[in-house]
Amino acid sequence: MIPKAKADLREKIFAQIAQLSDLEKMEESVAVGKMFLALPEFQKAKVVGFYASDENEIDTDNLIEKSLHLGKRIAIPRVIEKQLDWREIRSLADLEDGEFGLRTPCENTPQLDLNEIDLLVVPGVAFTLAGDRLGRGWGCYDRDLARFTGETVSLAFAAQVEQKIPTQPHDKRVTKVLVKA
Repeated sequence: MIPKAKADLREKIFAQIAQLSDLEKMEESVAVGKMFLALPEFQKAKVVGFYASDENEIDTDNLIEKSLHLGKRIAIPRVIEKQLDWREIRSLADLEDGEFGLRTPCENTPQLDLNEIDLLVVPGVAFTLAGDRLGRGWGCYDRDLARFTGETVSLAFAAQVEQKIPTQPHDKRVTKVLVKA
């Protein structure tokens, strides 16, 4: 029952995001980005783990560039056989099109251990404000979150926030979910 409920919710959320205009997405991305940059966890982090966003997610490119400008080290995962292989990038030019249509670090970027990351920005399809998250169904981030020791945050469009989402024991929460008020 839960896998079907998760699939149905993913479909619903993607439909809601599709209804957002580019302007609405940009406005929410800017607002959530300002909240993120103001986080004490971000300000003290030396290494920040991001994902390279797509059109269904809060834009992370600007946050990555600002983080680099502030002298932070940036980690982004390569997805290899549904496992995350964390790599350090020095600019957005270090990204290329990868598996599943996701932008990913080039193969020659240096590897980073997951627990070198101080603050991990975790993607998802749907979230609760309490930190429950519904990913794309591959389990990559849940596996890493199970062994991650740093701080976690997710960035969300208002259309991605639900009162409750179906969860299973292997589903891992994030510490904070940032969404435009």
